[in-house]
Amino acid sequence: MKHPDDHQIWRKFLAGDTQAFSALFLKYHPLLVHYGIKLCHDEAQAEECVQDLFCYLFENKDKLSEIRQVKTYIFVSFRRRILRIQQGNRVKLLGELSLPEIGIQFSQEELIIDQERQNSEQKKLWQMLNELPARQREVVYLKYYQGLDSDEIAAAMNITHQGVLNALYKAFKKLRQTIKGDLKSSFYYFFFF
Repeated sequence: MKHPDDHQIWRKFLAGDTQAFSALFLKYHPLLVHYGIKLCHDEAQAEECVQDLFCYLFENKDKLSEIRQVKTYIFVSFRRRILRIQQGNRVKLLGELSLPEIGIQFSQEELIIDQERQNSEQKKLWQMLNELPARQREVVYLKYYQGLDSDEIAAAMNITHQGVLNALYKAFKKLRQTIKGDLKSSFYYFFFF
């Protein structure tokens, strides 16, 4: 089981433990707000949907059943709320990703060079990710930025497990093609200009 604590916390929440409810809220609030902003591009609306979801859970805890995949349940419920609010509007995903900066820094000059290179690479990655079709962007986001596995993504997006794998494959294929194209153009530029 991927999230062993969640199932226990959920059971305590259903039994009326308000600390368990708080633990769920504190754990999932930032993840859901971040995901919601990617879905609707409106932080206030994302925050409102999170509040609405947790109010619903609290008010209806007597009607809720025990579940094993708490993270999946919460993401599915949240996504449905966001999509309901969108009511026919086209959902845009993954405006700009905030990727952590990585790299070892040895000197001030290396720090500056490394930061410029990373900023450039991040911008290219953001651009490539934003050029993916919406479904592929969402699958990549849920997989690599929210840490959901393929089954959880399938449940959250209401698609098949194979649909998740296909979307990931197509996304990576397109990213590889774009990177190869960039490398070729850099190669030609280096030798011919």
